[in-house]
Amino acid sequence: MCEICRHSPCHSQCPNYEPRAFYICDICGDPIVAEDEFVEIDDKYYHIDCLNDNYTPSEILEMLGISTRIAMEDD
Repeated sequence: MCEICRHSPCHSQCPNYEPRAFYICDICGDPIVAEDEFVEIDDKYYHIDCLNDNYTPSEILEMLGISTRIAMEDD
């Protein structure tokens, strides 16, 4: 039992409360908890912010199996 909130597990407003981790982010290693925005790519989980901070949009598309192209005059 928590010495602060007197609950087991802790009440959600207790400073000792640790939200349930649904997944672990493959970039930062932190848990993905309720209300976190995340994506699953090839059985790996990423916080959206981690993905945006570490990969370019082209790299993200490549991870999703989407090819990018460059338009050429002779297309």
